[in-house]
Amino acid sequence: MDKPIQINIEELKNNIASIINDAKLPMCIITPVIKDIFEQCSLIEKQQLEFAKKEYSKSKVELEKKE
Repeated sequence: MDKPIQINIEELKNNIASIINDAKLPMCIITPVIKDIFEQCSLIEKQQLEFAKKEYSKSKVELEKKE
């Protein structure tokens, strides 16, 4: 059985908090780093959505061809 998503989310949050705490940097340094990471995540999320839309559209066309 795969690990439930809720557990993965909780572990991710704990890991991020641990890394931030271990860095021992002031928040004025950490905040822009987190902002950069968030922007990268947002870009990747958009790319994944576009890819999923293209794949779904492609699969619909292929299914229609078979019918």
